[in-house]
Amino acid sequence: MNSGLHPSGRQTISCYIVLSNLRLHDMQVSHNTLIVTGASRGIGAAIATLAGERGFSIAVNFSTGESEARAIVEKIISAGGSACAIHADVSREEDIVRLFETAERNLGPIKALVNNAAITGGFSRVDSVSAKTLTRVMAVNVAGRSCARAKPCAVCQPSAAEPVAPS
Repeated sequence: MNSGLHPSGRQTISCYIVLSNLRLHDMQVSHNTLIVTGASRGIGAAIATLAGERGFSIAVNFSTGESEARAIVEKIISAGGSACAIHADVSREEDIVRLFETAERNLGPIKALVNNAAITGGFSRVDSVSAKTLTRVMAVNVAGRSCARAKPCAVCQPSAAEPVAPS
């Protein structure tokens, strides 16, 4: 994943650049847990893998794609990292709470969250989308964004929200 220009002329930012800007100097990375939602494939899988290489303990969250999530965990562990796969549907508050509790219990204090999980609901004309599908998309993509409020941790602290200049 590289940075470059979007056809609109806006700069795109790769997950590598985002991770390189984490405040690694403020934390002993080998003892910090990063939760990556939607980490069983695509961008989430790439972020989880790279962060594992950077020394984070990774909670690989998945709602579907258990075998893919376990493959990401195995990749991180085989490279010397620490990771576990955790099933949780980010549209359900009780699953979010369990995700945070399980990650902390298995991997240690949570210091960062990449809230990546999202769904499309399929591709069709707007007038063909059912109310059930629309409700599900909104639950995952909008309500699921409240994931960080599940448990007070470093993710929620004001210092974690400070912008970080590229190094």
